[in-house]
Amino acid sequence: MSRYCGNRSTVGKFELALAWKKQCLINEGSLFTDKSIWTKANINELAKHYFDNAPASDGNFLQRLKVQLSAAPADCQLLCAEILWSMLFCPSNISATTKINTFSIVLSWGDEVLESSSSFADESLIEGFGSGGPGYNTFRQKELSYAIEMMAALLALSASERSDLLSDPLECATWLESIPGNEKRQFRHMFLFMLFPDHYERLFGAGDRVRVAAAFSQFSANALKKKSVFELDGVIRDIRCQYEAKYPGQLLDWYLSPLREYWR
Repeated sequence: MSRYCGNRSTVGKFELALAWKKQCLINEGSLFTDKSIWTKANINELAKHYFDNAPASDGNFLQRLKVQLSAAPADCQLLCAEILWSMLFCPSNISATTKINTFSIVLSWGDEVLESSSSFADESLIEGFGSGGPGYNTFRQKELSYAIEMMAALLALSASERSDLLSDPLECATWLESIPGNEKRQFRHMFLFMLFPDHYERLFGAGDRVRVAAAFSQFSANALKKKSVFELDGVIRDIRCQYEAKYPGQLLDWYLSPLREYWR
C-alpha cells in the first residue's frame, strides 16, 4: 500500500488532505477563515496579479511574491496563502515551523492571523511524507505558477465536475497533463499523492522516480526519461504490484528495506 511511509507517522494526515479537498477544492471554502475563498473569481484575480506583475529581481521568494500581490484584493492573498499550504503539505525536508511561518506571513497580507488551534497548522500533521529535494525550494516560483494554473483550471469546473474528477485517480492524472509545466513540476506528484495515496507514491523528485523505475523494470534510465510523467506513474505502479505479490502481507516503501537496497 503506497500510503505506508515507514517510521514516519501518517496518522491524521490523509484525513487532513481529504478535509482540504472537500472544504476548498469542491466546496470553495477556506482552510483558515469562514469565507468563501477557493472560487473561480478569486483564482482568476489572483492569476491576473501574479502573472501580470513580474517578480522583482532581488529579495527572497516571499519578498518578491509580496510585491507581485501588493495590489491584489485581500481574498486573493488569502487564497495564495492556502495554495502555499497545499504546496508545503507533503515535503518533509521543510520544517513544520518554516511552513507555518510561510503561510502565516502571506495570510497577514490579507489581514488574517493564523489560529494556532487550527488542525491545518498542527505541526504533527503538516510535517510531510518525504523529501521534495532541493529543487522544490529552488524553483518554488515555478511550482507556484503551476499550482495557480492548476487551481484556475480546476475551479473553472462545476462543483459536481470537480467532485467526479477528484475521485478518479487516473482521470485526474490525465486531466493534469493539460496544465502548463505538468511534466516538470514536483507539486504534480504531491497533489496526486495527497488525493490518492493508494494509487500514487511519495516519490516526488524526478530523479528518484526514474532511479526506482530503472532499478526494477526492463527500461533504461534514458528510455524512462523519454516517457511522460503519466506513463512513468504506470511503470512504478506495475512494479509495486509485482513486489507486493513477491512480499505478500508486507508493507513496502521505496525508502526502506527490502526495496531500498535495489535502487539506492
